[in-house]
Amino acid sequence: AAGRVTGVVSQQAIAEAVRAAHAAAGTTEDTGDGRADKAGVAP
Repeated sequence: AAGRVTGVVSQQAIAEAVRAAHAAAGTTEDTGDGRADKAGVAP
């Protein structure tokens, strides 16, 4: 991220935005464990 991000809420908001962007691009699936796995492949 550009600059320093402080506060859990801000970090969660950024993480949600990233997951949403990836989901919209069809490149990831949110496994619900806080990680979006590429092509839906489990780590």
